[in-house]
Amino acid sequence: MSQTHLSRAGSAGRRLLPRRKRPASLAWGHLALVAALLIGWQILYVVVGENVFASPAETGTAFVSNLPDWYPDLRSTLTVLVIAMIATAVLGVLIGFLVGLSEFWTEVLRPILLTIYAIPKIAIYPIFLLVFKIGFSTLVLFSIFHGIIPVILLVMEGTRGIPAIQIKLARVYNLSFLQKCRYILLPSLAPVVAEAVRMGASLTFLGLVVAEMFGSSSGLGNRLVAYLNLNQTENILSVFILISLVGIVLSVLLLHWERSVQRRSGLVPDSGLAGPKP
Repeated sequence: MSQTHLSRAGSAGRRLLPRRKRPASLAWGHLALVAALLIGWQILYVVVGENVFASPAETGTAFVSNLPDWYPDLRSTLTVLVIAMIATAVLGVLIGFLVGLSEFWTEVLRPILLTIYAIPKIAIYPIFLLVFKIGFSTLVLFSIFHGIIPVILLVMEGTRGIPAIQIKLARVYNLSFLQKCRYILLPSLAPVVAEAVRMGASLTFLGLVVAEMFGSSSGLGNRLVAYLNLNQTENILSVFILISLVGIVLSVLLLHWERSVQRRSGLVPDSGLAGPKP
């Protein structure tokens, strides 16, 4: 049987939805939101006073003047982030897929993973420090731990949710396990994997910043705590903006990739927040 036929078989059961164009006014909505935030920020500064808060102008000046000094911290954060993101995605997808193939292990591990996911991760970070000490490996491992569980859960549930007709189709064509994974299971899981990787990356970045704040000598989180101890409000807000920009860029890139995967799979969300309609 040809690869084309197998690829078509892997697409069986998917629902095709018409692609909707996003309104041209969406960009104006984003600009209006940013303007509203800046206005609210200025109003808050006027209300609480300069001794407590910094204005947008003061924060912008501090951001530009301090940015060259932050390059080593930014590089440190991005280095750990890339390593932890790749490890989270690879390990999370692999574990979730293998566990999801077994109904027994899915039922065994699901409540355990949900329980661990509900625990505030910052409460577990001291254990990482006791075991691995302060260092690069601790940042990487805690970041992975902070982001991998939702990846495992999403991929695991996605694997269990593959339509039975596709599994039967693989049996009809007498496919091997590797052929079934390549032509049936993994193409069906592509949208779920993309969503899981995006969520895992965001949580990995959050875990990294938390770890840098409480157990690191470098990175943006460590820089933020240093300014907090010195009560330098404009620098605190400047570092916060830089951290937010890193998170926004990461989210936008991964969201764009997720939508491209959904389009190739025939699943097109009608908005940036909503999934495929039933």
